[in-house]
Parts: sequence; structure tokens; C-alpha cells
Amino acid sequence: MLHEIFKRTQDYYGIKGKELAETASISAQHISEFRRGKTDMSVSKFWDALQALERLAPGSLKFFCQEVCSEFEGGKQSLGEKLFWLIEAADDEEIDQMMLAIAHRIKSKSKGHNLGTLVR
Repeated sequence: MLHEIFKRTQDYYGIKGKELAETASISAQHISEFRRGKTDMSVSKFWDALQALERLAPGSLKFFCQEVCSEFEGGKQSLGEKLFWLIEAADDEEIDQMMLAIAHRIKSKSKGHNLGTLVR
């Protein structure tokens, strides 16, 4: 489970494996195998990897922890809960992008367009 949440966090923040490996001083192969669930990681190496995630993408450690907590709370978070935590973890530029997407969504609803054309 932790490797899946780690992978989800790394992917969500667009952190490249090589960059993470260099920042965490862990081999890229070890990180790749951990992400795929092929190997375990010691507690100290895992903590180094989490700290590297945070250095490369501030807010990613909080995101990871929230994802872990939601798994232990008995299942997936609702869309509203995920949106809340995404907004909490977002930087100013990401908030601007969200606001533009919301404005586009409101405008499109009145014209019958789909938001999917705006999102990458």
C-alpha cells in the first residue's frame, strides 16, 4: 500500500525518478522497484525519499500523509474531501489554475461545453 501511495504522490507532483534518486541519495533502480512493489525500503531510506519529495515539491509530504490516513480511515476519500486537501496543498500558481478551471466550468455549463478540453 505505501508504495502505491508513494507512486501516486510522485506522479501527482510530476517528480522524475532520477531527480528524486539524486535528491534522496538512493539509487533510481531502488526507487523504481519500490514504486512497483518489487522491493521494500528501509525506514531510514523511506524517510529520505519522503523528505526528498518535499524538497522537490513542497506540499507533497502532506499529500502523501493525507493519502495514507484516508486509506486507514476505511477507504477512499470523497471527491469533496480530495478537493479540500488538494486546495490546501496547492501553491499560488496551482490555485490560479484551479480558479481558471472553475471559472471555465461555470461559463461552459451555461453554454453546454465540456471542461475536459481545458484540462491537460
